[in-house]
Amino acid sequence: MENFENERAIEDVRLEKFEPTLGMLFDGYEEMFEFYKAYGRQEGFPVKKLTSKKRSDKTVKYATFACGRSGKADSRSTNLLKLKPVVKTGCESKIGGCVNEEGKWILRTLNLQHDHGLSPDKERYFPCNHRISASEQARCAL
Repeated sequence: MENFENERAIEDVRLEKFEPTLGMLFDGYEEMFEFYKAYGRQEGFPVKKLTSKKRSDKTVKYATFACGRSGKADSRSTNLLKLKPVVKTGCESKIGGCVNEEGKWILRTLNLQHDHGLSPDKERYFPCNHRISASEQARCAL
C-alpha cells in the first residue's frame, strides 16, 4: 500500500516542472533516488546509483546518483562485425547527498550539465524506468 502511495506522489510531481537545488531535504535514501529518477524522466535522461558509503550498522550515510550515460565507453564485444552500441559518453551530471544531524537526507553536490542530447519523449525506454507497478503486477497474476 505504501509503495502505491509513493507512485502516486511521483506521478503528482510529474505534472509540474521541478529542478534539484542544493540544500533540498529528503526523508530517506530511496526518496532522494526516486526524486532524481523523476527529474531524469522529466528532462529525458536515464539515472543510476553511482556510489554509496555505509556505516558499521549497514545504514547508508552518503550516496551519489548520476546520469545513466556517465562513465567510460567500453565495448566488450569480441566480434568486430557485431559491435554492440555504446551509450556511455562520460557525462558528468550527478547529485550527491548525505544524512544530516536530524536524520534527513540533504542534497550536498549538484551538477546538472549533460554532454549529450536529452530525450524527454523517450524516457519510458530507459532501463531505470522499467518497473512494473503494483496494479500491473496484479493484472499479470490473473
